[in-house]
Amino acid sequence: MRDADNLNLPVTMVCNNIETRICFALRASGIASLPDFAVRDLVANGTLLPILNEFIEWQGTFHILWPASKHVSPKIRALVDFFTQRVLKP
Repeated sequence: MRDADNLNLPVTMVCNNIETRICFALRASGIASLPDFAVRDLVANGTLLPILNEFIEWQGTFHILWPASKHVSPKIRALVDFFTQRVLKP
């Protein structure tokens, strides 16, 4: 068995999946950079703690594109409403 002082742990981990990054953050396996909509509830209930807030810059544009038509599809309207209420709210 290896002594904890002799462990060679990786300094960084790269993944392209939000759920995986959340999983590692929940297991206290490091710091994760995540979009606020993905962790809003976890931060609100204290499960995850935000750090380095003074270095976060809110920027960017979010576009939703759909085919032009006289009437918007109920599915598209539901998606736009969901993003507006849950994902894009500050």
